[in-house]
Amino acid sequence: GDPFSLDTVADRRLLKSGWNWLLLHADGSHGVHNARFATAVLEATESAMMDLEAGVPDVVPGAPGEGQAPGAVACVSSHVYWTEIAAHIEGDADSVWRTDVTARNLATSAAGVEFVLHTGSGDVTADDSIAAASQGVFEDIVGAMGVEDGKGALEICSDQPLEVVARIFNQSPTGGTFGQFLQGYPGGAGLATGQAAQLLGLRQEEGVFRTNISVTNTGLDTATVRITLYANNGTELHSYTLEVGSGMVYQDTQPFKRRAGRPNLGFGYALVEVTQGYGILTSASVIDDVTNDATTILMKQ
Repeated sequence: GDPFSLDTVADRRLLKSGWNWLLLHADGSHGVHNARFATAVLEATESAMMDLEAGVPDVVPGAPGEGQAPGAVACVSSHVYWTEIAAHIEGDADSVWRTDVTARNLATSAAGVEFVLHTGSGDVTADDSIAAASQGVFEDIVGAMGVEDGKGALEICSDQPLEVVARIFNQSPTGGTFGQFLQGYPGGAGLATGQAAQLLGLRQEEGVFRTNISVTNTGLDTATVRITLYANNGTELHSYTLEVGSGMVYQDTQPFKRRAGRPNLGFGYALVEVTQGYGILTSASVIDDVTNDATTILMKQ
């Protein structure tokens, strides 16, 4: 019949993966003569096919009508980064939470930066810039954006590549702070459908320690996540499902106490499984109930 373009019937990643396979299959050494390159090609191909199988959409930076880099929800920039949560809010046990963001500009020209805080009542935005090859520090970023009482996932849009980290901390009545580290993730990072992560070293004891679990959805569609709570000896305590909207964070406060009915569990852990969605970030905070000093528990895959 008439000729047609393959990309009208197959995903671009499938076609590129087939090209990569043929590239190495047709090579006389099957990639051995340049093993480092061959390995990189195969790993990139495997990652693309896993995303395709998990239903992660293929977003081409700068494609006509797209204007978005991978991992963007609100950004229309060439580079996108996320911190799971940012806050300017009062919490349990008279805690007072604030967030500082630090971003280093890796380029030799100034970076235009937009912050987008995704909250339950809508997005809040602010613009700034970072000088070439310099570090920008944005103290109490949520308060600086005009939010007096709120929290949300923070999407960071930039026209230059960045390295991003953050610190969320409790402001003590005496003027000092107790802070915890937050990772800055590039757009496209996170768990997808069928993938899971563990949160280890959690703790729940009345008046001693409390644990919160956060799930952030950096994908374009609503995600479904199943969380299973375990005692230290591996006994399953409770399993439940969360739905998290695009660009949103769900902070589940004290789930061992409020969901599993174990306010004095001691140590435990959690399994976070993505049943629908992609770009899912998760972590936990173990907070000292006496001082409100918090420790970040990063996900383990």
